[in-house]
Amino acid sequence: MSATLTLSPSAIRQYERCGVQYQVQRLDKIPPPVGPSPALVRGRSLATAAETDLVAVLGAMGAGAARADADLPLEAVQDAAADAFDAAARGEDRYVRDDGTVSETQGPPPAWALHEEDPGACKDLVVAGLVPAWYAGIAPTVQPAGVEVPLAAPLAMPEGAPEVTLHGRLDVLPADGVLADLKHTAKSNYLTAKDAAQDGQLTAYDILYRAAVGVPPVALGFDTLKVRRPKSLVTVTVERPRSAPRTEREIAVYVARVARVAHGIAAGVFVPADRTTDWYCSATFCAWWTVCPFGGM
Repeated sequence: MSATLTLSPSAIRQYERCGVQYQVQRLDKIPPPVGPSPALVRGRSLATAAETDLVAVLGAMGAGAARADADLPLEAVQDAAADAFDAAARGEDRYVRDDGTVSETQGPPPAWALHEEDPGACKDLVVAGLVPAWYAGIAPTVQPAGVEVPLAAPLAMPEGAPEVTLHGRLDVLPADGVLADLKHTAKSNYLTAKDAAQDGQLTAYDILYRAAVGVPPVALGFDTLKVRRPKSLVTVTVERPRSAPRTEREIAVYVARVARVAHGIAAGVFVPADRTTDWYCSATFCAWWTVCPFGGM
């Protein structure tokens, strides 16, 4: 193992949730025997649509267009989402990792039956629900200075801790300094400003933004598309909770968490999740359940 660990926010969170899953996926490189969840397919399809539009916005504004005139037509953004969804339905998995490298694999198709979801209805929700809601309620206010921007920052680790470089990818590097993570949810307890103030991934984005720009972000938060299904009608609304940038103490607490993770990885300690209390330690939510020595084997 190298002297300096390179960790992404998602890797840090994964180790904290389940060290065994971290080991199986990131060290042993075992591909998941089960396809992605429908929620993951929806999220990636929506992210692809947003990226397609915002790359075009960045190019148009660079050529002198006003922000209000820079978006692609809605139909083109929906087509990007549909193409990404169809690729995922065929078992094709293409995404940009936090370190900027591209993963392209052929694996099992999404686990529709396991999650009791219909692929046609899921695609309709993305193309006819989530994308138009994002396009109308979020896109017009996004001011991109960059799209899919890789960032890295060495952390000031406590004495005795392994050295760590934090790396990640910002979907959007905001010109206005407002860092927002795009989410979609059908849960009744949707994300709030309190959640934004406590979210570890947003703390990591704050650290990366400061390292890249030289100043704290203006605000942190979520751009959330909330799905409601009253009777047979599906509606999508937009929630945009915000919090202040992190304080130095909050950043120090996050770095201490990273130090604990780094110590564990360096020592080869990979603690499994508690299947009696952790909802994600189950056949439904862990793609490695059937190959986990503490899970479904």
